[in-house]
Amino acid sequence: MKAARYEWVVVTEATCRPDSTDWLETLSRYMTKDSDVVAAYTAYDKDATASHAYLRLTNWHRQLRHPYRYDGACLAVRKSAFMQRNGFLRNLQFLHGEYDFLVNETPAERISLVRSPHCCMRQEPPAPAAWAAEQLYYMQTRTHLARATLSRLLFVLSQGLLHTAYIATLAAITAGAVMRWPLIAAAGVLLLLGIAATRTWIIRKRAKALGEHIATWKMPLLDLRLAWHYVYYQCRYLMTDKHDFKRK
Repeated sequence: MKAARYEWVVVTEATCRPDSTDWLETLSRYMTKDSDVVAAYTAYDKDATASHAYLRLTNWHRQLRHPYRYDGACLAVRKSAFMQRNGFLRNLQFLHGEYDFLVNETPAERISLVRSPHCCMRQEPPAPAAWAAEQLYYMQTRTHLARATLSRLLFVLSQGLLHTAYIATLAAITAGAVMRWPLIAAAGVLLLLGIAATRTWIIRKRAKALGEHIATWKMPLLDLRLAWHYVYYQCRYLMTDKHDFKRK
């Protein structure tokens, strides 16, 4: 970074390729005097699993609301601001998470998130072992990130309400069937379908806007699976040796 000749430096990965010939021009429009970091969405290739694509999509929309980290591989960084904040100094002790720390150390009002599909990157999906490692590294990294509390609290609240809604409707359907209350059972079925259809419509709209390819029938299942994804990796993380995440 120190050797860069210009004020703005674009950072990406060897596993990525632009999804449009206009990606750099589109990215440059957000490099204004009011920004120190510009982040663009990074979609996985079409052969990625639906869970990979959905997690990346969900993380991006969480970042749009509260940009405290970055799950992707296309950043433009203002060199002077990077040097002033001592660059990657905070995460030098860790093996992963440099993008998360770079965004986290930048004030939220100085971060620009590119919403245009013309600036998307395509990334090769990681191998299963690499994917699992990424999730565990994030469990370590997030304990050192500022501005994370509100985003995580809202995520837990939304997932809690979603699961409660599904459980309540299933309970109504079961009670209606057992007690032979057809109107309650029918109302429960309609409500269940309505919740699933609404969530699917939202996810499909977001995925289409960013070029993610997720089968429609999988969307409500992935929506419910998301919370358990984090529970699973949090449990795995608790059983790991924390020194494995640090440079020797």
